[in-house]
Amino acid sequence: MNNTPENLLQTLKEATTYAYVLEELIEEKDYQQDAIINAQNEPATKKAHEFFYGLRIIASGFLILLTIIVVSMILLIEDKQEILIIILSSLIIAIIPLALALLSSFLIHKGNKKVKELKKQLPEKLKKLQAELDETENKIKRLISEINDIGILNIIPKRYFNTEALVFFQQSLQNKMANTLKECILLYEQELKHQQMLNQQMAIAEYQSTQLDDLTREVEYNNMLTWINNNKN
Repeated sequence: MNNTPENLLQTLKEATTYAYVLEELIEEKDYQQDAIINAQNEPATKKAHEFFYGLRIIASGFLILLTIIVVSMILLIEDKQEILIIILSSLIIAIIPLALALLSSFLIHKGNKKVKELKKQLPEKLKKLQAELDETENKIKRLISEINDIGILNIIPKRYFNTEALVFFQQSLQNKMANTLKECILLYEQELKHQQMLNQQMAIAEYQSTQLDDLTREVEYNNMLTWINNNKN
């Protein structure tokens, strides 16, 4: 093959297409693996159950305590009219916790029913998700085999077989900043080092800014204490 910039550019375009598809498949694979884990755990349902169980315990505890108090007062009071007032007041007070207890029980029952349905559906759901994951993995294997067969990785080092690097190489060739793959790689490595230095400088600047803010607050606090002490005297 004639290693002209034009031929290299064409190879890079082809490699970019393969790299993009491969990255999309890998991202899809990660998403499918997360879907399987989420289907097995069902964390949201568990948290909702814990909340409603706690609410029912609190409401039930309040009702028991209220009952004990009312019974104790009834035993101590002889006036029937006062006893009737206490009973009516207690019933009114008990309406809210009783409603919460009943609502919690209903929601727990409904949640348990939903969990049972999910458990019945889970094997089929997992089977479907696993089949989708297997298909994606097979696509990845076939694509990697195709990439190896056409020999792209014999031209482009594996380290640079990603859309970010390959697009940078194309831009370097199109902008006449490089004429060979080696020159493209050198420019890319320089750019990576430059970006790394910028990130480090930003991190240092952010740290210094935080330290300065802390120092400013400390000075302001000391000034305030000094002002308070001076005004006391």
